[in-house]
Amino acid sequence: MHTIPRIDYEKIVSASNYYASLGYAELEVPWIVHFDAYKATRPTDRQDFYTTDGYLVASGEQGFIQLMQEGRKLTKHFCITPCFRNEETLDDIHFRYFLKVELIDTDVSIKNLHSMIHNATQFFQTYLDVKVIQTDTQGEAFDIVDMKYETELGSYGIRRASGHTWIYGTGIALPRLDVVLTQ
Repeated sequence: MHTIPRIDYEKIVSASNYYASLGYAELEVPWIVHFDAYKATRPTDRQDFYTTDGYLVASGEQGFIQLMQEGRKLTKHFCITPCFRNEETLDDIHFRYFLKVELIDTDVSIKNLHSMIHNATQFFQTYLDVKVIQTDTQGEAFDIVDMKYETELGSYGIRRASGHTWIYGTGIALPRLDVVLTQ
């Protein structure tokens, strides 16, 4: 059986309070979604996680997508969900399941994307030194990584799927941040 390290729920609360103070409204999202919401962000080379009711989210972003597909009008939100992923390699930073604060902003602009990245950078810098790296050629996808090992702590970008466009980002993912802090 695969087991993850302890989740520091105080960091989840800290992230929730931080993003709420910046105008992100907490939103409860489904943890089990329809296939269309699931496939919008899933790598095609991974095994799906599913139950009799649907697919277990790989990120809260899929829960946001499910709500948008159901006609919900989202704005600037965060959610807290488990994430279920069949990682190709399980190691010190890759787990089959973990906990994450996910961010979304449906007021899509490069300025708002960079604002989200700035906010997340400020949050992570309360724990360690980080930097932002661009991960695409269009300037619409970025990662925040720790300075020492360049381990990805969060991904940010503009995504389009199912007739919707939004900015996505990681508020915090645990236990990954704690694993990086103890390296």
